Amino acid sequence: MLTYLERVQLGPASDAEEVAEALDEVAIACSPHRDIAVNPAKMLAIALADTNPLVWGGTVLAARAARRVAESIRRASGRTALAGDAEHLLPVLEAARERDVFDDPFADAKPERRPMLLVLDDGSEEPVVREHRGRLLAAASSRGVRVETVSTEAPSEVARYASLLLSGTYGSAYLGVGLVEE
Repeated sequence: MLTYLERVQLGPASDAEEVAEALDEVAIACSPHRDIAVNPAKMLAIALADTNPLVWGGTVLAARAARRVAESIRRASGRTALAGDAEHLLPVLEAARERDVFDDPFADAKPERRPMLLVLDDGSEEPVVREHRGRLLAAASSRGVRVETVSTEAPSEVARYASLLLSGTYGSAYLGVGLVEE
């Protein structure tokens, strides 16, 4: 399908083998049999557990992956997850209550879920992407909002998209498993 879309000029140039290798790498890294200390998807699920995630990807394909990952998080957890461009996420970050280090996580009242910025980084160094990433990271830092980054070093555009999407999907699946009440 990838080859056909490229041939009829409806998709970017891609090599199916590169995409398959990128997906295999993510599947191996995020395997349920890997220890939590070295499994990036399990670590992502832990980071997502008590937050309202804001998912951002800078390039067109990373932004598409961000929307799919946010949808996957919503489906797995039943909670809100927002994906959007930097100008849509910045007001949410800037409106976040500053983190209080004295908040008691074991208090009787349910603590408010704070936002978390999840950056899907496909390695793009385009000036616009760098600027938006910098603005989002600065806003998150100023409010004490946690930032998690999922990155990939896959060789092609489509392979990077597939890798980011699968990594986020694994993270949301582990989140869903962790939120199941017995």
